[in-house]
Amino acid sequence: MRGLHQVLVVSVAALAIALAAQAAEPWEVPYEGEQAMGPDVIALWQFSPDGQLKDASGKGHDLKLRGNARIVEEGRFGPALEATTEAGGPGETACGALCDSAPSLTPAGAFCVEAWVKPNRDLGDVERCFIVDKMYVDYKHTNPNTECLKDYMLLFRGAKEGKARLEAALGFGDAVLRYSTDALVFGVGEWTHVAFTYDGAGKGRLYKDGEMVGGTTHEGRGPVTPGGYGLAIGDRFGSTYAPFPGLIDQVRVQNGLPSG
Repeated sequence: MRGLHQVLVVSVAALAIALAAQAAEPWEVPYEGEQAMGPDVIALWQFSPDGQLKDASGKGHDLKLRGNARIVEEGRFGPALEATTEAGGPGETACGALCDSAPSLTPAGAFCVEAWVKPNRDLGDVERCFIVDKMYVDYKHTNPNTECLKDYMLLFRGAKEGKARLEAALGFGDAVLRYSTDALVFGVGEWTHVAFTYDGAGKGRLYKDGEMVGGTTHEGRGPVTPGGYGLAIGDRFGSTYAPFPGLIDQVRVQNGLPSG
């Protein structure tokens, strides 16, 4: 009877876990099946033990670590990327992880880019730090119609007083258009899910833990313009670097807008 009781307890616990997973939003659990390897998934990096730097979507966009970046065990769903072991902020050394340039990394129209992040310091005091960058944007816009005015990026901008703005930028070849939130708290040592969606026709929305927290519409725009740079996670693609101070997990880029 004692053995039967233990089996029942385990079965009830397993059922509770399964029901909780069913009730969760798709991004609240590790992506698998169509959510991980479906035709709309451009790339997915989960840093899992069996393929830490592999593109879990099966599309072949594998990563290489840069600088002092490393894979650590204390991720959101297992291992995660620690983009830098330094304090963070602008520097001269590339950190984070990088995958090679490929035409398929540029969305065809509507798309979503998302990640789990866990800062290890107050982001309000960091000038800027990158989650995903395939843009290498020219911030001063002194070189129009160059490669750095194409593709997309997602980053934080420090806003002091313990707050930061989540920001996305899109490149259309002739201009860079930005989407931003108000200054928000992203707790030190706390995991937060962040996402940016673009409808392929000018409208972009930013999300924090599934709640829309910012965005705007730039009329008259269509899909982003494909660029030639690779995709960096946890840092700016090149030049003056700006690594994310903390951990990053389950980074996904997909065509279309998420259903959940």
